[in-house]
Amino acid sequence: MINRDDRDKAASILRKFIDCEITNDEFSKLFPRSREDKAVWAIRLQVWTHYSDFSEHRLSGKNRPSTDILAMLERCWAFLLSNCEYRWPEPSFGLKGILQNLLDKLPQFKRTSGTGSVSQVGDENMWPFFSKEEYERFANMKDGHPS
Repeated sequence: MINRDDRDKAASILRKFIDCEITNDEFSKLFPRSREDKAVWAIRLQVWTHYSDFSEHRLSGKNRPSTDILAMLERCWAFLLSNCEYRWPEPSFGLKGILQNLLDKLPQFKRTSGTGSVSQVGDENMWPFFSKEEYERFANMKDGHPS
């Protein structure tokens, strides 16, 4: 289920984090915690795995993410602006969830989104979008809205 209010708030906060306007601590405090929209929860967890929470910082200097991680963050921002349903397996937290999330990176252990075969798992290079085609519909953002 898409929660437009949570997605809009999450998109705004993520944009500020990407643009180094807020710190990791501010991101963590401000980003919606609701699990009503699976995309918001999954993006929160994914972003959290890409910054240190041992010290307060911005995504700049020694804390600047790699080009690949920045591309993923931009896709997350675009996804939050979209009305796409989140179709990936729901991420889980805790030791069991961390182990399963690591195993999900290996093709032989892939989970499905509850619909059957592994072939229905999306393109990981486009996450959180499910496919390149889905992503391309939202790749050309103008004024914060898909063109």
